[in-house]
Amino acid sequence: MAAVVALGGAAAGAGVHLAAQEAAAEVILAALRWAMMLGAGSLLVIVFAYVALGQLPILLSLPEFAFAAVAFGALAFLNTWDLPIYLSLLLVVLLWQARAESAAQTLRALVATAVALGVAALLLYLPWFLSFRSQLGGVLPNLAYPTRLSQFSVMFAASLVPLVVWLLGGVRADWRREDTRTLLLLGLGLPLALLAASWILAGLLGAADPTLIDLFLTKVGAASWREALGAIVARRLTRSWTALFLGGLIALAYILLRQLGRSPRRDESNAADARPFVAMLVGIAGLLTLAPEFVYLRDGFGDRMNTIFKFYFAGWILWGLAAAYAVTELWPRRSSLAGALRTLTLLPVLLGLAYPILATWTITRGFAPEYGPTLDGAAHLARSAADDYAAIQWINAGLPRGVIAEAARSGSSYSGYGRIATHTGLPAVLGWDFHEWQWRGSWAEQARASRIWQRST
Repeated sequence: MAAVVALGGAAAGAGVHLAAQEAAAEVILAALRWAMMLGAGSLLVIVFAYVALGQLPILLSLPEFAFAAVAFGALAFLNTWDLPIYLSLLLVVLLWQARAESAAQTLRALVATAVALGVAALLLYLPWFLSFRSQLGGVLPNLAYPTRLSQFSVMFAASLVPLVVWLLGGVRADWRREDTRTLLLLGLGLPLALLAASWILAGLLGAADPTLIDLFLTKVGAASWREALGAIVARRLTRSWTALFLGGLIALAYILLRQLGRSPRRDESNAADARPFVAMLVGIAGLLTLAPEFVYLRDGFGDRMNTIFKFYFAGWILWGLAAAYAVTELWPRRSSLAGALRTLTLLPVLLGLAYPILATWTITRGFAPEYGPTLDGAAHLARSAADDYAAIQWINAGLPRGVIAEAARSGSSYSGYGRIATHTGLPAVLGWDFHEWQWRGSWAEQARASRIWQRST
């Protein structure tokens, strides 16, 4: 009995010692955070001072730089991949504006602008970046899964049909022999270069970690590399139309930019010309949607699903904006055969506009829902789970605000778990466990919170 008591006392002492160490570590970390905040604030002031005094050769004025730093920092925590996408768009625009300057001077100013903006955006949102954890684990090659052009068209045809017609019309007037060479070299060369890069990446990753090869063979259902290679080559030969189309689209956007760049930079009509910016939107969106044909980001999903989502979503926005301009340019100003033919290119846009009308009609059952119209998102519970609905109404009416605990969505995505927290607005201890892991890549933060809670109780 004495031994048991002694062991219990030793364990309790060890627990107290460990708790003291963790508390001390928390204090040290808090002090380090405050020191970093102070240093970051000082560095931010220095960066803005250098910009204001003209000591950094950036291509933005101080108000433009301040707004861009705030905007790009916000993009980083709202949707991290928006930062490099839209920063690239800004840099391309600045490069176009400075095209009359010497190449060395423009490159130096462009690098300085990108670095200064990145540093300022990071410092402005440093508290968030310090706690940010990403699930991303590098880049993986997409060897076996090209996107079918028919599937790609379902997503983007409404924008791409008018854009392609607009691009062809734009480059036709000033077409030269060198443009034909550019179309062939860039339109074919870019997809082939990315294909070669994906195979080189696959070789490097396979040499570094042979288990990735076994994982890939299992995923494609092949017993050996020879068997997998035959299937991969067959797919690439028959399903590469999306990559070739995007290569040609990017080449046309580049050719149009080059043609427009031949005109004097200070020409008044050229200064108000929106075509260069639209061509940039088309080209960047093309690169975004071409990339997943050959590579994807390694994450918790184990495939390119999330990469497709992130890159296609940004591409859809850029192409949508560009297509809005292209449609206005293609719309006939007077009755003619050419104008009528151009109007046909707008047919996919009109077909796309039919979806929200028909979908709304279908979902609402012809604007006559079975249980009447309502804006109450929890009203369905009154019929399917009356007790839950009554509990939700009682919580909303009578309980003080606080934290609620209910069964979590362990292994069950898009389910009814977490419905009480959802419909009351009360924060839950844990709602969707996969999302908690997905955005951090581990359970470390939850484990740390659990230890803090155990010490407090």
